[in-house]
Amino acid sequence: MNQVCFDRVRELLPQTYPMLMVDRVLDWSAGSCIRALRSVTGNDPLINGHFKQGAVVPGALIVEGIAQSALLLMLLTHADATSSDTYVLGSIKARFLHPVTPGDQLIYEVILERAVDAGALFSGHANVLEKRVASCELLVATIRGPVTGRAKMTLNGCG
Repeated sequence: MNQVCFDRVRELLPQTYPMLMVDRVLDWSAGSCIRALRSVTGNDPLINGHFKQGAVVPGALIVEGIAQSALLLMLLTHADATSSDTYVLGSIKARFLHPVTPGDQLIYEVILERAVDAGALFSGHANVLEKRVASCELLVATIRGPVTGRAKMTLNGCG
């Protein structure tokens, strides 16, 4: 079992509190899949401000957690990859099935579906107590050179 602790996750990802959506990697297989965890707390300012009538994790933040898990898989798989040139270009087919509230533990599961020269397509979902709460597909790519203009896109070896 390949686990990654919170401090290592924090080193790898460019996000910081309150936008860091992964607490720990439970398991991962190079170039294949990853399982990560986030414990939801009622003290999170992003959750408290979402709805007045009750604290609910915004769906966009669940997709962000899935995206950060995909990025972690790329960074853990390829030692030469850096978070400064690896981007989530888009998400498609996002579905939100059940609300997530403080006290829940989100388990993100992400699978590399296809790698191409321009990037990689991932499918991912989030579960709470083995119940699917969200799913999406993501396109992640490494962009070499300036982000503005015509940057050269490469896969950075994933696949």
